[in-house]
Amino acid sequence: MVSDENGNIASISRKDIIRAYFKYLIHTAEQQHKCKYKNIHITSPIKQKRQFLEMYKEVLNDYNVEINNALDEGIAVLYNSISNQIEKNNFRYEEEYKALIIDCGGGTTDLTNCSYYIKQDPITYELNITTTYANGETNYGGNNITYRIFQYLKIVFSKYYRKEDIIRIDEIFDSEISNIYRYIDTYGHKTLYEPLEKLYKESEAIIPTRFNDYINNSTNEYMKVRSNFYFLWNLAEKIKIDFYKGVSVRQTDFHIKGIKSNEKDSKIIPEESWRINVYDQKNILKLNTEIPQIIITKEEINTLIKGDIYYVIKKFIEPIYLDGQLDDINFIKLTGQTCKIDIFRDALKEFIPGRIIQSAKKEKNVQDFKLICLEGAIKYQNAKRIGLISPTIINKAPVIPYKLIALNHMGKEITMISNLEKINRSYGFVSRNINTEDVELTLLDGDNNILHKYYLYTNIKRFKKTTYTEIKEHYGDKILQDDVDSIKDGEIKIFTFAFEDKWGFYVLPLARKEGVLLMGERKYFPFENEEWEINFFDGRK
Repeated sequence: MVSDENGNIASISRKDIIRAYFKYLIHTAEQQHKCKYKNIHITSPIKQKRQFLEMYKEVLNDYNVEINNALDEGIAVLYNSISNQIEKNNFRYEEEYKALIIDCGGGTTDLTNCSYYIKQDPITYELNITTTYANGETNYGGNNITYRIFQYLKIVFSKYYRKEDIIRIDEIFDSEISNIYRYIDTYGHKTLYEPLEKLYKESEAIIPTRFNDYINNSTNEYMKVRSNFYFLWNLAEKIKIDFYKGVSVRQTDFHIKGIKSNEKDSKIIPEESWRINVYDQKNILKLNTEIPQIIITKEEINTLIKGDIYYVIKKFIEPIYLDGQLDDINFIKLTGQTCKIDIFRDALKEFIPGRIIQSAKKEKNVQDFKLICLEGAIKYQNAKRIGLISPTIINKAPVIPYKLIALNHMGKEITMISNLEKINRSYGFVSRNINTEDVELTLLDGDNNILHKYYLYTNIKRFKKTTYTEIKEHYGDKILQDDVDSIKDGEIKIFTFAFEDKWGFYVLPLARKEGVLLMGERKYFPFENEEWEINFFDGRK
């Protein structure tokens, strides 16, 4: 739904918005370059590459969208490095190089395992790259860092407006600042942030930002709370950018516009209007325009986000560190706009030598990181066309970072899809009574936290006769004959399986009634969707 300033409301599909955005970008480029584009190449996230390409092709149906030679974002960055390696003749023929790519963008973090070698050829460089999606954190990226700063600002400002002592970072965490990594190893990530979450929850009674809770209140009150959220969020985003864009800003001062600070490394936040709605002692929500005389330092923000970043790196790297896989890695490539934060390198050094961590030799901003990805994609397309390098990319079946379970009739947990299993090997089933109509499947993360529940609705009256030969025709070896043959009269088996080109799983119910094998409707469920991904902008957090 969209609305204008006059309150007019219209319903627009997401694809229409994406189409309009891409058309704007393309038309702007055509104006600048004085040409008309017919062919379009768009990089995409590695684990959902096929779905993204299908969507791009649909929304840009009047263009030729590159499908077969399209690169995902991480591989585009890696290819740029390999191309530079070849240009500088800094490689050995037929020696295998192994790399890990950690790509942390605005909303997600992905880990890709890569290997490549360059064969000697009299007419070209024959480059062979093999990639595997190894792990991921769907709910961690640059927005999470902004959110932590947002939480801290809300806590600090709440104390300020209530005339209470300002609480600092070192008073919040139940750990020595220099010992956060060991604290997480011992007590866990959630425990570290419990004091912060408690203070943040308490500050809601002073500076409310959960505007979804006010949806049934008056429009005026709802808009005040919504305004609080976006004011503090935009302020947190400015602070994050100032501290990590490569300029030596060490602290942020909140001052009336025009007043200068004596500190050379300070950043003054000039606001056109300072507007925060605060509950007073009588519990009345009133507008406050007083700018808090508070200084936020980069060291505080580093401490604030240090535990989150270490937790993500630990989740990715510790398993392959413990089983010795890291010993064979030649280098680790940090990509994505969020990876420019030094804490990523510091966290990695807990597991590996700093010399194999590759990032920029000079400070880069967000635009530079985007351009590296773009340059890699351009170099790859040029190599395919010109022939100086003959690249071959093999994408192996990705590894699933989730676990899918169901409960049988006795409440016993049945694993339908195992954690860290290759997607093309995912397979499982659970049995139910033939009259069952509702089946619940639960998706867990690597720490067995519930991410999402899927609901399958079945109706035996809608099942159709089938044979295993017919099932094999449609699904190959995805469903084993022994498991089909063992279905008893009056039993329904819910099978789950997946294909490499889809980031999700299929569910197929099979049953046997009066000796006849029956098949229900196949259903596809994506691993990730808007229902369980963290949404910072829905007014619920």
